[in-house]
Amino acid sequence: MTRVFSWIGKFSVKFRYLVIAAWLVAVYLLVAFGTPLSSVVKTNNSTFLPKNAPSIQAAKLANKFQNINDSLVVVVAYRNGSPLTAQDQLAIENLDKSFLSVPSVIKARVLSISKDGEAAQSEILSTTSQFDQTKVTSLVKNLRAKISSATLAPGLQVHLAGQLATAVDQNSSNNSTASNSQLFSVIVILLILFSVFRSILAPFLTLIPALIVSIAAGPVVAWASKLIGFQVSFVAQILLIILVLGAGTDYGLFLVFRVREELRRGLDSKEAVASALTKVGESITFSGLTVIAALLSLTTASFGFYSGLGYPLAIAITMMLLAGLTLLPALLAIFGRAAFWPSRTKVVSSRDGLWGRIAGRIIARPVLTLAIGLVVFGGL
Repeated sequence: MTRVFSWIGKFSVKFRYLVIAAWLVAVYLLVAFGTPLSSVVKTNNSTFLPKNAPSIQAAKLANKFQNINDSLVVVVAYRNGSPLTAQDQLAIENLDKSFLSVPSVIKARVLSISKDGEAAQSEILSTTSQFDQTKVTSLVKNLRAKISSATLAPGLQVHLAGQLATAVDQNSSNNSTASNSQLFSVIVILLILFSVFRSILAPFLTLIPALIVSIAAGPVVAWASKLIGFQVSFVAQILLIILVLGAGTDYGLFLVFRVREELRRGLDSKEAVASALTKVGESITFSGLTVIAALLSLTTASFGFYSGLGYPLAIAITMMLLAGLTLLPALLAIFGRAAFWPSRTKVVSSRDGLWGRIAGRIIARPVLTLAIGLVVFGGL
């Protein structure tokens, strides 16, 4: 195994610019021409139920009365504190007629008026499948555009309701949550890395591969979802970002710390990176493979919501592992000692630091250390 990682290290260092260019081109192609992850994310939990679930069986029976691929959208028009006027009802009927010009809409009609006369409910029937998130989003967007452009009397409010509109809003909220989670995670990780490395560039170099993978993994997961046929939940979309950033930072710390040690031993930048990857590449790889195997075990779950977490997260960690073994070494080989400025990378004596002294004392008194650990953690 050592020879394999030695070859990977030497290759990433020798062809460092080619490696970086290959990753950047791949990310550009995936983002520009790939399918966004949000388009395959399922926000309707019923899609994750097994086929023998009672509700799914009931839906199949209901297909005799309505095509299961058709979708219903509810429209609610209302006035607060006063009944709908004749002018309001005419405006609602005209709005329903305008909905018929929206692609895939085949029927739109007023369904009922509330007992107090303050609200009216309309029903829109569309041939858009409720399981096609992209088309559902387009349908809801077009219907809302019709509402926005309609001429309504002052005080009359019209909104979409029901499962489809809720799913679209939830998907939009999930995308916003994912972006906020990514931003917050990046800030926290950078603060930790700055305190650990006490340098300017090293924290950014450690995090760059994870950021690139978090961008590229979405289209790859979306493509794999269509190819293999697994479903992606909105939770997987959020966890993917957090897991990639965490794993990427973890793998980066392994390598960056070892590179700094090799530099302090007197090796030049390129030799230090190749030597570091030779020594820690195996640890990084098997750490990643362990996580991948654990994530793939989720695919055996009968509930699709949980099994749908396995493939997306495993794909993302696989990509992160590849980036940690190729992209990060290439970046470190380019910046060399400058990556650790103003921290020292000069040749130093081989005396043990703080953690070395702690490790030495633990090894010297293993029984005492074990007893203290059992008492402390057992008490918790």
